[in-house]
Amino acid sequence: MYSAIVKDFDIKNNYLRTIEEIKNSKLASEFANLAIKEIKEVKTPKKLLECVLKNTVTKNLKIMSYLKIMRLVNIML
Repeated sequence: MYSAIVKDFDIKNNYLRTIEEIKNSKLASEFANLAIKEIKEVKTPKKLLECVLKNTVTKNLKIMSYLKIMRLVNIML
């Protein structure tokens, strides 16, 4: 799904650069905390999937970015 969105909107380079900047910055923990907060509001994996499928492209990318950032800083829910 993410790759289809990236292909359709040609934003792959900006997305990946943003992830790299966050990963290499001192803000990584802040972004991870934001990710935890946002994802916990969704409550369950099923609800997270519904959220990804039902929301706009921007929201989808935001959720996917949070998940990617969490993996990068090795944080578990």
